Amino acid sequence: MTWQSFKLGDLFEKVSARFLGKGDKFKATSKSITDTHNIPLVYCKKGNNGIMYW
Repeated sequence: MTWQSFKLGDLFEKVSARFLGKGDKFKATSKSITDTHNIPLVYCKKGNNGIMYW
């Protein structure tokens, strides 16, 4: 295995999203993957970070 340098932008595609307003994100997301909700939402909060919604 050979270690290499890379930029995160070379590995991932940035997806833009509009601001939904405070508290409205739960109406626009799903806790499980569906045909409509198929992009992972990386969520961060104190003590529990990662993909929590779709």
